[in-house]
Amino acid sequence: MPLGQDRAPLFEALQAHLRDERVRLHVPGHKGGRGAVRFLATAFGPELARLDLTELPGLDDLHSPEGPIAEAEALAAEAFGAAKTFFLVNGSTAGVLAMMLATASPGEPVYVPRALHRSLLSGLILTGAVPVYLTPRVDEQSGLPLPPFPGDIAEAGRRSPGGRAVFLVDPTYHGLCADLARLGDEAAAVGAQLCVDEAHGAHFGFGPALPARSLSFERVAAAAQSLHKMGAALTQSSLLHLAPGGLDPERVRAALAAVQTSSPSYVLMASLDLARRFMAGEGPAVFERTARLMGECGRSLSGLPGLRVFRRPCGPRGQDPLKLTLIVDAPGDARELSRELAAGRGIHSELADQRTILFVAGPGTTASDLERLTAGVREYARRAAPGEHGAATRTGDVSPAADHAGLEHAGLGHLPEQAVTPREAFFAPVEPVALEEGFRRVAAEAVVPSPPGIPVVMPGERLDRETIDVLRRLRQAGTHCQGGGPGLSWIRVLA
Repeated sequence: MPLGQDRAPLFEALQAHLRDERVRLHVPGHKGGRGAVRFLATAFGPELARLDLTELPGLDDLHSPEGPIAEAEALAAEAFGAAKTFFLVNGSTAGVLAMMLATASPGEPVYVPRALHRSLLSGLILTGAVPVYLTPRVDEQSGLPLPPFPGDIAEAGRRSPGGRAVFLVDPTYHGLCADLARLGDEAAAVGAQLCVDEAHGAHFGFGPALPARSLSFERVAAAAQSLHKMGAALTQSSLLHLAPGGLDPERVRAALAAVQTSSPSYVLMASLDLARRFMAGEGPAVFERTARLMGECGRSLSGLPGLRVFRRPCGPRGQDPLKLTLIVDAPGDARELSRELAAGRGIHSELADQRTILFVAGPGTTASDLERLTAGVREYARRAAPGEHGAATRTGDVSPAADHAGLEHAGLGHLPEQAVTPREAFFAPVEPVALEEGFRRVAAEAVVPSPPGIPVVMPGERLDRETIDVLRRLRQAGTHCQGGGPGLSWIRVLA
């Protein structure tokens, strides 16, 4: 472990503050879970309530750090290979918004994937930048969105020159990694800085079993990571890393002040400090073991009748070994499998759509967890043997028919007409119309199956037959969506 990585300076400062009995005549109101609100200490434990402090002498200020927060951020930068790291308490969303506010201006093109996370949509609305979508692609056997391919940024730059930033989601939700070396060169060639929404890749680089992290590529300017998703921090706790010579740190700091709370949680920040210490120390060995266990689990499930393990390396960095996606041959049965695993064995998956189910391991995953998963999936496969659904036996990596692809990702290979920018659509007069009456109207809102949180419709896009058909199928399948009326009965469009 590098010198100093065995320390957790912010957590240590909080512990030092708590050694003396203090009268808390400051916010927060629960005063450490004492008095009439001691239910907090009962519900969550006394230490958690006591750690919920505020900007007191010796505890520093997230928005202008000079003490233990500054030291903790510096240690995080060293551990993750960054020139500068910022603590985030509003998730990677805050980091994505800050990167966009620091690189994009109203009316300017910005190069983004169509299978973007809704945080990038919020950034487009805030900045007024014009999205130029990279060529969308989906995997034929699963319907899952693929990362951009080499040549996509160059092509987008030819279509709409002048963009100063490229935003990629890497890895994808299902763990697919892009060729960042070649895409970074393309970004530089079109005069744009490459920023990465690396929410699902905070563990990358911690050991040889894992793909290289984005900041290991010299053309990457910045990356936001959700240390709670694949690391060991509490939910909402994330990091924003800047590469040397990348984004202006002071501009980024100003952007973060605009999108992060002025009352940051010391509990969340302390969890970042402790998670970094863990990952820099024990992390490589733990992730190596977890990757091995997940690999064994995937191999044990490979070839079961009616099920296939999704494998699709899209570049030299391959696929995240801590994610396991199963493709279920019979449409709708992935959700059935998810329900059965939860009800019968207490196993909760990360995401299940019509055709795929995603399992996500982390440093807290144990061998017994994966043994339970293997047994549960094997039991399901035995009961759902070929013939029960009228499906032929399929094993290995044989592709199913294209129209069986995961419905939640349908339409992502299709780019509707972009009539106005997302910002213009957000502020325009709008009206709700029945979904079937939305043909040729301009969407005023995003419609986002959640999870995975990838918009099927973006504000400012003109609704065509293919998009409405996808929305109708989502409605028929009972898919939970953010946006649109209850059950996708209506959608807001520009008046």
